Amino acid sequence: MKIAFAWIRVLVFSALFLGGCRPQETDVTRSHRYHFSSFTGTIWRTKVKLPLGDVKEYTGVWHPYLLTPGQLHPVPGCRLVGTVPAGTRIRIGRLTFDTGEGSLLWVTASLDNGRYPKRVVYLDEGLLARNIFLSDGTSRIWGVNPKYLESDGPPRKAKGGEK
Repeated sequence: MKIAFAWIRVLVFSALFLGGCRPQETDVTRSHRYHFSSFTGTIWRTKVKLPLGDVKEYTGVWHPYLLTPGQLHPVPGCRLVGTVPAGTRIRIGRLTFDTGEGSLLWVTASLDNGRYPKRVVYLDEGLLARNIFLSDGTSRIWGVNPKYLESDGPPRKAKGGEK
C-alpha cells in the first residue's frame, strides 16, 4: 500500500512539474512597456502576393504565418498553405510574449478579405517595420514594412472622443 501511495505521489509531482514548465503566451497588447495598443486595430493592404504557411515553433506547436515573398519556398518546419493575393486587407490584432525559452514577441493579425477571411495569422517580422527597442527592453515605434504593406484605414479616433 505504501508503495502505491509513493508512486501516486511521484506521478502527481511529475505532472505538476512538467505542466508548469510549458512555455506560455502572455498577451502584452496593452502593456505600457511595448506601446503596442495604438498599433492594434490598424488596417493595412498587401501590396504584393504573400505566402501563407504553417510554421512549427520550437515548442512543437504549429502557427499560421503570413510570410515575406522571399519565403515562398518552405524552410524546415514550414508548410506552405497557399498565397494571399495583393490587395488583401490585414487588421493588426495583438502582441504576444512567449515566456518560454524563446522569449519571443509575436504580432497577430486577421485577414479581412480574400481567400482566407477572418483567419488569424502571425506576421513574419519581415512584414513589420524595424521596431526600436530601448536598452530597458521597452519599445516605442510600431509599423509595417512599406515594401509589402500600405495603409488601408482611415485615421483612428482617440479613445474617449466623440461618437
